[in-house]
Amino acid sequence: MKVVDVAIVGGGLAGLYLAYRLQQQGLSYCVVEAKSELGGRIFSPSLDGAHLSVDLGPTWFWPHQPNMKRLLDDLNVPWFEQYTQGDVLYQMQAGVPVQRNTGAGAMTSYRVDGGMMCLVNALADKVDSQSIHTSLPIANMVKQGDASWVLSGKKSGENESIKAVHVVLAAPPRVLSQHLNLSQYLPNDLSRQLLATPTWMAAQAKFVAIYQRPFWREEGLSGDVFSRVGPMVELHDASTGGANGIDSTYALFGFVGAPPSVRNQHESGVFEQHCLNQLADVFGEPARQQLHYYLKDWAQDTWVATEQDKTEAPSHPHIAIGAYKSQLEVLNLSFVGAEYAQSEAGYLEGALISAQSAMDLIIERLRTSVQ
Repeated sequence: MKVVDVAIVGGGLAGLYLAYRLQQQGLSYCVVEAKSELGGRIFSPSLDGAHLSVDLGPTWFWPHQPNMKRLLDDLNVPWFEQYTQGDVLYQMQAGVPVQRNTGAGAMTSYRVDGGMMCLVNALADKVDSQSIHTSLPIANMVKQGDASWVLSGKKSGENESIKAVHVVLAAPPRVLSQHLNLSQYLPNDLSRQLLATPTWMAAQAKFVAIYQRPFWREEGLSGDVFSRVGPMVELHDASTGGANGIDSTYALFGFVGAPPSVRNQHESGVFEQHCLNQLADVFGEPARQQLHYYLKDWAQDTWVATEQDKTEAPSHPHIAIGAYKSQLEVLNLSFVGAEYAQSEAGYLEGALISAQSAMDLIIERLRTSVQ
Protein backbone atom coordinates (compact mmCIF):
# COMPACT_ATOMS: atom_id res chain seq x y z
CA MET A 1 0.00 0.00 0.00
CA LYS A 2 1.29 3.41 -0.97
CA VAL A 3 1.26 5.93 1.91
CA VAL A 4 1.27 9.68 1.23
CA ASP A 5 0.33 12.97 2.80
CA VAL A 6 -2.18 13.81 0.05
CA ALA A 7 -4.03 11.64 -2.46
CA ILE A 8 -5.47 13.49 -5.45
CA VAL A 9 -8.29 11.78 -7.35
CA GLY A 10 -8.29 13.24 -10.85
CA GLY A 11 -5.47 14.21 -13.20
CA GLY A 12 -6.95 17.27 -14.85
CA LEU A 13 -5.64 20.81 -14.54
CA ALA A 14 -6.71 21.30 -10.91
CA GLY A 15 -5.27 17.98 -9.75
CA LEU A 16 -1.97 18.41 -11.55
CA TYR A 17 -1.57 22.02 -10.42
CA LEU A 18 -2.15 20.94 -6.82
CA ALA A 19 0.45 18.16 -7.22
CA TYR A 20 2.90 20.73 -8.60
CA ARG A 21 2.38 22.99 -5.59
CA LEU A 22 2.61 20.09 -3.11
CA GLN A 23 5.92 19.04 -4.62
CA GLN A 24 7.22 22.58 -4.24
CA GLN A 25 6.36 22.32 -0.54
CA GLY A 26 8.09 18.95 -0.14
CA LEU A 27 4.89 17.06 0.72
CA SER A 28 4.29 13.50 -0.45
CA TYR A 29 1.37 12.97 -2.80
CA CYS A 30 -0.02 10.80 -5.53
CA VAL A 31 -2.37 11.58 -8.42
CA VAL A 32 -4.74 8.83 -9.54
CA GLU A 33 -6.52 9.23 -12.87
CA ALA A 34 -9.19 6.88 -14.19
CA LYS A 35 -8.34 7.53 -17.83
CA SER A 36 -5.22 6.35 -19.59
CA GLU A 37 -4.08 9.94 -20.12
CA LEU A 38 -3.89 13.08 -18.00
CA GLY A 39 -5.76 16.27 -18.74
CA GLY A 40 -9.36 15.62 -17.76
CA ARG A 41 -11.46 17.77 -20.08
CA ILE A 42 -8.36 19.28 -21.67
CA PHE A 43 -7.80 17.48 -24.95
CA SER A 44 -5.55 18.71 -27.78
CA PRO A 45 -4.99 15.89 -30.25
CA SER A 46 -2.45 16.10 -33.05
CA LEU A 47 -4.53 15.19 -36.06
CA ASP A 48 -3.07 12.62 -38.45
CA GLY A 49 0.44 13.99 -38.31
CA ALA A 50 -0.59 17.61 -38.70
CA HIS A 51 1.63 20.16 -36.97
CA LEU A 52 -1.40 21.63 -35.25
CA SER A 53 -2.73 20.27 -31.96
CA VAL A 54 -6.30 21.48 -31.72
CA ASP A 55 -8.11 22.21 -28.46
CA LEU A 56 -11.26 20.11 -28.37
CA GLY A 57 -11.80 20.81 -24.71
CA PRO A 58 -11.30 24.22 -23.05
CA THR A 59 -9.65 26.62 -25.46
CA TRP A 60 -9.34 30.13 -24.05
CA PHE A 61 -8.42 32.21 -21.07
CA TRP A 62 -9.00 35.96 -20.69
CA PRO A 63 -7.13 39.12 -19.65
CA HIS A 64 -8.85 39.29 -16.25
CA GLN A 65 -7.56 35.81 -15.30
CA PRO A 66 -4.08 36.32 -13.81
CA ASN A 67 -3.54 32.82 -12.44
CA MET A 68 -3.57 31.26 -15.89
CA LYS A 69 -1.14 33.81 -17.28
CA ARG A 70 1.16 33.49 -14.27
CA LEU A 71 1.26 29.69 -14.43
CA LEU A 72 1.91 29.60 -18.18
CA ASP A 73 4.73 32.10 -17.79
CA ASP A 74 6.21 30.23 -14.81
CA LEU A 75 6.29 27.04 -16.89
CA ASN A 76 7.54 28.81 -20.03
CA VAL A 77 4.50 27.76 -22.02
CA PRO A 78 3.87 30.30 -24.82
CA TRP A 79 0.43 31.78 -25.41
CA PHE A 80 -1.01 34.26 -27.89
CA GLU A 81 -4.08 36.35 -28.59
CA GLN A 82 -7.01 34.69 -30.35
CA TYR A 83 -7.24 35.74 -34.01
CA THR A 84 -10.28 38.00 -34.49
CA GLN A 85 -9.18 40.31 -37.30
CA GLY A 86 -11.82 40.68 -39.98
CA ASP A 87 -15.56 40.45 -40.41
CA VAL A 88 -18.04 38.17 -38.64
CA LEU A 89 -20.57 35.98 -40.45
CA TYR A 90 -24.15 35.22 -39.41
CA GLN A 91 -26.00 32.20 -40.80
CA MET A 92 -29.62 33.02 -40.10
CA GLN A 93 -31.53 30.61 -42.35
CA ALA A 94 -30.78 27.57 -44.49
CA GLY A 95 -30.51 28.34 -48.18
CA VAL A 96 -30.10 32.06 -47.56
CA PRO A 97 -26.73 33.80 -48.07
CA VAL A 98 -24.85 34.49 -44.85
CA GLN A 99 -24.78 38.00 -43.46
CA ARG A 100 -21.40 39.72 -43.17
CA ASN A 101 -20.87 42.26 -40.40
CA THR A 102 -17.90 44.60 -40.51
CA GLY A 103 -16.18 45.67 -37.33
CA ALA A 104 -18.33 43.48 -35.11
CA GLY A 105 -15.43 43.21 -32.65
CA ALA A 106 -14.71 40.50 -30.11
CA MET A 107 -13.59 40.29 -26.51
CA THR A 108 -9.85 39.73 -26.23
CA SER A 109 -9.00 36.15 -25.36
CA TYR A 110 -5.85 34.04 -25.36
CA ARG A 111 -4.87 30.52 -26.38
CA VAL A 112 -1.90 28.31 -25.65
CA ASP A 113 0.45 27.87 -28.58
CA GLY A 114 0.38 24.18 -29.45
CA GLY A 115 -2.85 23.54 -27.56
CA MET A 116 -3.89 23.57 -23.91
CA MET A 117 -2.36 20.10 -23.46
CA CYS A 118 1.01 21.87 -23.51
CA LEU A 119 0.10 23.24 -20.08
CA VAL A 120 -0.91 19.78 -18.85
CA ASN A 121 2.32 18.29 -20.17
CA ALA A 122 4.41 21.05 -18.62
CA LEU A 123 2.84 20.41 -15.22
CA ALA A 124 3.28 16.65 -15.60
CA ASP A 125 6.97 17.22 -16.39
CA LYS A 126 7.38 19.13 -13.13
CA VAL A 127 5.93 16.48 -10.84
CA ASP A 128 7.34 13.10 -9.86
CA SER A 129 6.33 10.59 -12.54
CA GLN A 130 6.30 7.84 -9.90
CA SER A 131 3.52 9.72 -8.14
CA ILE A 132 1.21 9.73 -11.19
CA HIS A 133 -1.04 6.70 -11.67
CA THR A 134 -3.23 6.59 -14.79
CA SER A 135 -5.82 3.95 -15.73
CA LEU A 136 -6.63 3.60 -12.04
CA PRO A 137 -10.29 4.42 -11.29
CA ILE A 138 -10.85 4.71 -7.56
CA ALA A 139 -13.90 2.65 -6.62
CA ASN A 140 -13.89 2.92 -2.82
CA MET A 141 -12.90 5.36 -0.07
CA VAL A 142 -12.81 4.33 3.58
CA LYS A 143 -12.20 6.60 6.55
CA GLN A 144 -9.84 4.96 9.07
CA GLY A 145 -9.84 5.18 12.84
CA ASP A 146 -6.68 7.31 12.76
CA ALA A 147 -8.53 9.87 10.59
CA SER A 148 -6.63 8.85 7.46
CA TRP A 149 -8.23 7.61 4.25
CA VAL A 150 -7.69 4.40 2.29
CA LEU A 151 -8.53 4.55 -1.40
CA SER A 152 -8.80 1.44 -3.52
CA GLY A 153 -9.29 0.53 -7.14
CA LYS A 154 -8.12 -1.82 -9.85
CA LYS A 155 -5.48 -1.30 -12.52
CA SER A 156 -5.07 -3.98 -15.20
CA GLY A 157 -7.06 -6.33 -12.98
CA GLU A 158 -4.77 -5.86 -9.98
CA ASN A 159 -5.97 -4.35 -6.70
CA GLU A 160 -4.30 -1.05 -5.76
CA SER A 161 -4.58 0.81 -2.43
CA ILE A 162 -3.41 4.22 -1.25
CA LYS A 163 -3.41 5.57 2.29
CA ALA A 164 -3.45 9.34 2.74
CA VAL A 165 -3.84 11.87 5.51
CA HIS A 166 -5.81 14.18 3.21
CA VAL A 167 -7.83 13.37 0.08
CA VAL A 168 -8.51 15.85 -2.70
CA LEU A 169 -11.31 15.02 -5.12
CA ALA A 170 -10.40 16.70 -8.40
CA ALA A 171 -13.21 15.54 -10.67
CA PRO A 172 -16.67 16.84 -11.59
CA PRO A 173 -19.31 16.59 -8.83
CA ARG A 174 -21.69 14.24 -10.63
CA VAL A 175 -18.87 11.96 -11.77
CA LEU A 176 -17.66 11.63 -8.18
CA SER A 177 -21.19 10.95 -6.95
CA GLN A 178 -21.65 8.27 -9.59
CA HIS A 179 -18.39 6.42 -9.04
CA LEU A 180 -17.57 6.87 -5.32
CA ASN A 181 -19.30 6.05 -2.03
CA LEU A 182 -19.29 9.66 -0.79
CA SER A 183 -22.77 10.05 0.66
CA GLN A 184 -21.97 8.09 3.83
CA TYR A 185 -19.38 10.71 4.79
CA LEU A 186 -20.82 13.97 3.48
CA PRO A 187 -23.60 16.21 4.82
CA ASN A 188 -26.85 15.34 3.06
CA ASP A 189 -27.19 18.83 1.60
CA LEU A 190 -23.74 18.61 0.04
CA SER A 191 -24.46 15.19 -1.45
CA ARG A 192 -27.58 16.63 -3.06
CA GLN A 193 -25.63 19.61 -4.38
CA LEU A 194 -23.04 17.37 -5.96
CA LEU A 195 -25.74 15.51 -7.86
CA ALA A 196 -27.49 18.72 -8.84
CA THR A 197 -24.38 20.48 -10.18
CA PRO A 198 -24.01 20.12 -13.96
CA THR A 199 -20.63 19.16 -15.34
CA TRP A 200 -19.53 22.16 -17.36
CA MET A 201 -19.59 21.43 -21.12
CA ALA A 202 -20.16 17.71 -20.48
CA ALA A 203 -22.80 17.30 -23.20
CA GLN A 204 -20.89 19.47 -25.67
CA ALA A 205 -19.27 18.36 -28.91
CA LYS A 206 -16.61 20.20 -30.91
CA PHE A 207 -15.73 19.83 -34.56
CA VAL A 208 -12.47 20.98 -36.16
CA ALA A 209 -11.28 21.11 -39.77
CA ILE A 210 -7.64 21.74 -40.73
CA TYR A 211 -6.61 23.52 -43.93
CA GLN A 212 -3.44 24.22 -45.85
CA ARG A 213 -4.20 27.92 -46.11
CA PRO A 214 -6.43 30.36 -44.19
CA PHE A 215 -8.85 31.15 -47.01
CA TRP A 216 -11.20 32.97 -44.62
CA ARG A 217 -8.43 35.36 -43.56
CA GLU A 218 -7.60 35.97 -47.20
CA GLU A 219 -11.21 37.07 -47.67
CA GLY A 220 -11.05 39.47 -44.73
CA LEU A 221 -12.95 37.21 -42.36
CA SER A 222 -12.10 36.53 -38.73
CA GLY A 223 -13.40 32.97 -38.79
CA ASP A 224 -16.11 33.88 -36.28
CA VAL A 225 -19.53 32.59 -37.32
CA PHE A 226 -22.84 32.51 -35.47
CA SER A 227 -25.50 30.20 -36.85
CA ARG A 228 -29.18 29.48 -36.32
CA VAL A 229 -28.97 26.67 -38.86
CA GLY A 230 -26.42 24.25 -37.43
CA PRO A 231 -25.26 21.70 -36.75
CA MET A 232 -22.57 24.06 -35.41
CA VAL A 233 -23.92 27.17 -33.71
CA GLU A 234 -20.63 29.03 -33.23
CA LEU A 235 -17.32 28.83 -35.13
CA HIS A 236 -13.89 30.38 -34.60
CA ASP A 237 -10.39 30.44 -36.01
CA ALA A 238 -8.41 27.61 -34.40
CA SER A 239 -5.08 28.21 -36.15
CA THR A 240 -1.82 28.05 -34.28
CA GLY A 241 1.11 30.45 -34.50
CA GLY A 242 -0.72 33.62 -33.51
CA ALA A 243 -2.00 36.41 -35.71
CA ASN A 244 1.10 36.67 -37.88
CA GLY A 245 0.68 33.13 -39.17
CA ILE A 246 4.38 32.29 -38.91
CA ASP A 247 4.88 28.50 -39.09
CA SER A 248 1.13 28.12 -38.71
CA THR A 249 -1.24 25.35 -39.51
CA TYR A 250 -4.73 26.68 -40.12
CA ALA A 251 -8.01 25.46 -38.74
CA LEU A 252 -11.62 26.30 -37.96
CA PHE A 253 -13.52 24.79 -35.07
CA GLY A 254 -17.15 24.89 -34.06
CA PHE A 255 -19.38 24.23 -31.08
CA VAL A 256 -22.07 21.74 -32.02
CA GLY A 257 -25.59 22.84 -31.12
CA ALA A 258 -27.32 19.51 -31.66
CA PRO A 259 -27.84 17.67 -28.34
CA PRO A 260 -26.40 14.19 -27.69
CA SER A 261 -29.74 12.52 -28.47
CA VAL A 262 -29.62 13.96 -32.00
CA ARG A 263 -25.92 13.28 -32.54
CA ASN A 264 -26.40 9.65 -31.54
CA GLN A 265 -28.98 9.09 -34.28
CA HIS A 266 -26.34 9.36 -37.00
CA GLU A 267 -24.11 6.58 -38.24
CA SER A 268 -20.36 7.02 -37.94
CA GLY A 269 -19.11 9.79 -40.21
CA VAL A 270 -22.52 11.15 -41.16
CA PHE A 271 -22.65 13.91 -38.56
CA GLU A 272 -19.10 14.97 -39.46
CA GLN A 273 -20.23 15.32 -43.08
CA HIS A 274 -23.04 17.62 -41.99
CA CYS A 275 -20.45 19.81 -40.26
CA LEU A 276 -18.28 19.88 -43.38
CA ASN A 277 -21.31 20.82 -45.49
CA GLN A 278 -22.08 23.68 -43.13
CA LEU A 279 -18.52 25.00 -43.45
CA ALA A 280 -18.94 25.02 -47.24
CA ASP A 281 -22.32 26.74 -46.96
CA VAL A 282 -20.77 29.47 -44.84
CA PHE A 283 -17.31 29.93 -46.34
CA GLY A 284 -17.72 28.54 -49.87
CA GLU A 285 -16.05 25.73 -51.75
CA PRO A 286 -12.53 26.27 -50.28
CA ALA A 287 -13.92 24.91 -47.02
CA ARG A 288 -14.32 21.51 -48.67
CA GLN A 289 -10.55 21.23 -49.14
CA GLN A 290 -9.81 20.23 -45.58
CA LEU A 291 -6.69 18.22 -44.80
CA HIS A 292 -8.09 16.60 -41.67
CA TYR A 293 -11.18 16.86 -39.51
CA TYR A 294 -12.18 15.59 -36.08
CA LEU A 295 -15.33 15.43 -33.97
CA LYS A 296 -14.98 15.18 -30.19
CA ASP A 297 -18.22 14.25 -28.48
CA TRP A 298 -17.74 14.73 -24.75
CA ALA A 299 -21.10 13.15 -23.99
CA GLN A 300 -19.53 9.81 -24.92
CA ASP A 301 -16.89 10.12 -22.18
CA THR A 302 -18.13 8.27 -19.10
CA TRP A 303 -15.57 10.06 -16.90
CA VAL A 304 -16.98 13.44 -17.93
CA ALA A 305 -20.69 13.15 -18.73
CA THR A 306 -23.36 11.43 -16.68
CA GLU A 307 -26.79 10.52 -18.06
CA GLN A 308 -28.18 13.54 -16.25
CA ASP A 309 -25.68 15.82 -18.01
CA LYS A 310 -26.74 14.42 -21.39
CA THR A 311 -30.44 15.16 -20.93
CA GLU A 312 -30.47 18.46 -19.04
CA ALA A 313 -30.26 21.86 -20.67
CA PRO A 314 -26.70 23.22 -20.25
CA SER A 315 -26.17 25.68 -17.41
CA HIS A 316 -23.22 27.29 -15.72
CA PRO A 317 -22.03 25.32 -12.66
CA HIS A 318 -22.25 26.69 -9.17
CA ILE A 319 -21.79 24.78 -5.95
CA ALA A 320 -21.46 26.50 -2.59
CA ILE A 321 -18.62 24.30 -1.41
CA GLY A 322 -17.39 27.02 0.95
CA ALA A 323 -20.49 26.56 3.09
CA TYR A 324 -19.18 23.13 4.11
CA LYS A 325 -15.63 24.18 4.94
CA SER A 326 -15.70 23.14 8.60
CA GLN A 327 -17.25 19.72 7.90
CA LEU A 328 -14.74 18.99 5.13
CA GLU A 329 -11.83 20.10 7.29
CA VAL A 330 -12.83 17.54 9.92
CA LEU A 331 -12.94 14.88 7.20
CA ASN A 332 -9.55 15.91 5.76
CA LEU A 333 -11.32 16.16 2.42
CA SER A 334 -11.22 18.79 -0.33
CA PHE A 335 -12.96 19.28 -3.67
CA VAL A 336 -11.09 21.05 -6.47
CA GLY A 337 -11.91 21.78 -10.08
CA ALA A 338 -13.74 24.28 -12.23
CA GLU A 339 -17.18 23.50 -10.75
CA TYR A 340 -16.06 24.13 -7.15
CA ALA A 341 -14.37 27.50 -7.64
CA GLN A 342 -15.79 30.36 -5.61
CA SER A 343 -14.87 32.68 -8.48
CA GLU A 344 -14.40 32.00 -12.21
CA ALA A 345 -16.38 28.77 -11.84
CA GLY A 346 -16.47 26.71 -15.01
CA TYR A 347 -13.20 28.11 -16.35
CA LEU A 348 -9.58 26.99 -16.25
CA GLU A 349 -8.90 29.98 -14.01
CA GLY A 350 -11.49 28.65 -11.58
CA ALA A 351 -9.78 25.27 -11.52
CA LEU A 352 -6.53 26.96 -10.45
CA ILE A 353 -8.29 29.11 -7.85
CA SER A 354 -9.97 26.10 -6.24
CA ALA A 355 -6.69 24.15 -6.22
CA GLN A 356 -4.88 27.04 -4.53
CA SER A 357 -7.59 27.25 -1.87
CA ALA A 358 -7.20 23.53 -1.18
CA MET A 359 -3.43 23.92 -1.03
CA ASP A 360 -3.70 26.60 1.64
CA LEU A 361 -6.01 24.41 3.72
CA ILE A 362 -3.82 21.31 3.38
CA ILE A 363 -0.70 23.18 4.48
CA GLU A 364 -2.54 24.53 7.51
CA ARG A 365 -4.02 21.14 8.46
CA LEU A 366 -0.79 19.18 8.04
CA ARG A 367 1.19 21.74 10.04
CA THR A 368 -1.41 21.60 12.82
CA SER A 369 -1.30 17.78 12.89
CA VAL A 370 2.45 17.69 13.56
CA GLN A 371 2.43 20.28 16.33
